[in-house]
Amino acid sequence: MSNKIIGAVFFILFTAGIWVLNSFTPLYDLSNAVKSLVAITITYCFFKIVLRLLIDRNVKERKAVHLFRRLNNSAFYVVVVFWLLTIWVENTETLLLSYGLISAAVALALQDIFKDLIGGFVLLGSGNYRVGDRIEVEGVVGDVAKISLLYTTVLEIRNWVDGDQPTGRLTLVPNGKVARAVVHNYTKDHEFIWDEIVIPITYTSDWQDAIKRIKVILGKTQTQISKKAEKQIENLSKHYYIENSVIEPNVFIKLTDNWIELHIRYITDTTTRRTSQSDISIEILKEIQNSKGITIASETMQILK
Repeated sequence: MSNKIIGAVFFILFTAGIWVLNSFTPLYDLSNAVKSLVAITITYCFFKIVLRLLIDRNVKERKAVHLFRRLNNSAFYVVVVFWLLTIWVENTETLLLSYGLISAAVALALQDIFKDLIGGFVLLGSGNYRVGDRIEVEGVVGDVAKISLLYTTVLEIRNWVDGDQPTGRLTLVPNGKVARAVVHNYTKDHEFIWDEIVIPITYTSDWQDAIKRIKVILGKTQTQISKKAEKQIENLSKHYYIENSVIEPNVFIKLTDNWIELHIRYITDTTTRRTSQSDISIEILKEIQNSKGITIASETMQILK
């Protein structure tokens, strides 16, 4: 910052020197030069000292500080060019044409940054998601860790990790993309999702007994989450049009060429889907092992020589 102050003092002294020289040199008209130096000095003090100080004091994130400094530097040069054109170009049509070309060039160069900034304001104002929400946007799935003016930071889940568990990567999604993309919010206004487990059993199995045993397991594991989901759906119906939803877990049958598929549909907390799926699967496997009439089906291949 001390270098910036020295630069400002230099501009002030140099401007004062040119002004004095213009007063005692009638042969040359240096008024435009004096005006230009005054404009540059004022612009320099505002952008390089005042705004730079505000950025350093109020913006804490290093990436954001670097970006705002770049924007500040670009704005400084743009304003200086506008000042110089206003002072030196007397033809109005030429001046307006110059303004238009410069504005178009600046808008083209900074269009992505402007989109992200506008997207950040839209997100902060709309509340499409908040910190802690689980979202999916542009193929990225994860928990929102931070929302800044330019980026949304997401703690990624899935990808190479099976189930809804973190990979450990922090993904930065530009707010410009989020503002115009389809966003899936898993936890907005409620905390549950429906999930399914598919179990194939042989046609010789006692499928009725299998369904009965599975429903008993679901009744033991789903009582609390079903009551919680029912209350949340009541709250949702106050803000959205939602028809009566079936909360209770159920088992559906699908016949295939090779086996009977049991589709087990149940409700689970969004953040513990993998744990719930594992716990229910373990209980089902225990029941199948204790039963003599139920056999898990598997695909077999016969090789003939």
